[in-house]
Amino acid sequence: MSKPTMPKRRWSAEEVSQWYEKNGAVTYANQDDANWVVRKPKSLSWTVNWANPKAIGFLAVLTAAVCILTALIIP
Repeated sequence: MSKPTMPKRRWSAEEVSQWYEKNGAVTYANQDDANWVVRKPKSLSWTVNWANPKAIGFLAVLTAAVCILTALIIP
């Protein structure tokens, strides 16, 4: 029998900051975090949690939108 898995939870900004410090990473990829967009520590910008499947969908939609707009603007 397999172990029951706990649902992912949303990490706080402080936990995300600690994750960055612990891992020394440039990008954020935390499988335990349910957030798909998080604020970067010590910055006013946001980043995507690349371990979350929603982030991959977001990237696909954004890329498709840019390609479609480019095709419409530049015939």
